[in-house]
Amino acid sequence: MNGYILAGGKSSRMGLDKGLLYFGQKQLVEYAIHSIQNHVDQLFIITKNKEYEKFGFTLIEDITPNLGPAGGIFTALNHSETEKNLIIGCDMPFISDDLIQQLIAQKNVSSISIFKNNTFIEPLFGIYSKSIIPIWKDCLDQNILKLEIILSKCPTNYISFFPKTGMNPFANINSKEDIEKYAIQIKKLSYD
Repeated sequence: MNGYILAGGKSSRMGLDKGLLYFGQKQLVEYAIHSIQNHVDQLFIITKNKEYEKFGFTLIEDITPNLGPAGGIFTALNHSETEKNLIIGCDMPFISDDLIQQLIAQKNVSSISIFKNNTFIEPLFGIYSKSIIPIWKDCLDQNILKLEIILSKCPTNYISFFPKTGMNPFANINSKEDIEKYAIQIKKLSYD
């Protein structure tokens, strides 16, 4: 199973490449790297920004730019040589090893496995199969970019997740306000 980090490009809300933004003592993308690198055979970063080369992983440019996460997932699946692929956004610093283990345990249940957090799905942390490429391409050809719609057309396993009190492990960092909001939680993460 290969791993892909969707680093995209300039965040419209941040006004810069948020994967390279410092959050606590590390750049955001480093949390994603740390989370999944020991669970995959090879790790790649989907981005055209050469600054990511410093992390030591192969960079892959989007097949068709400016399609957002839907384009990034499509690029990952087309690039990969493994049927199953662990895909994560670059802005999810709170994904735990336990969640990754839960996800991997269900990787063969369907073509896609993602978490459903109450009524919200978490498409930017999941396992995607190459077998869905034709469906995904058909959606992109029709300019369907909303992940919920694309997923509804694919065989998808929704893993129910009910967060305990406290931090939402699927929280992502989309703004400078989010950095301040989650500053206390990031101090609790100790990656040696």
